[in-house]
Amino acid sequence: KVIATATTGGRTAQTWARLVVPWQPTDLQALAESTAALPNAVVQTMLVTGRVDNTQDADVRAWLDLVHRARPKRVDLYTLDRKAPDPRLRPAAAARMAAIAGMVTSELGIPCRVLDPDQVGN
Repeated sequence: KVIATATTGGRTAQTWARLVVPWQPTDLQALAESTAALPNAVVQTMLVTGRVDNTQDADVRAWLDLVHRARPKRVDLYTLDRKAPDPRLRPAAAARMAAIAGMVTSELGIPCRVLDPDQVGN
């Protein structure tokens, strides 16, 4: 069961802030370390393009480092399935999401799924 969902751009705290507009600064390293302490954690990440694009190589590499630190039992990837509050955000391409999922599995040895919209949160 997913107990928390975090949407992260990966490369920098600025990418995170541009996506989620947190009310206070978020320490992504601390979030990863806290996740590692949870039994059977699942990392669920939304990928988007447009005004903010967290599918770029530099963002994905930094995100992979965070996932490695978090040591989840599984990673779930998803994208927008409806019109975003910011019309400049667009869904990530299915092929890019599949490639990122492949990196999680091959480089980190962590199972990774690309979710259909009705699977998010399960």
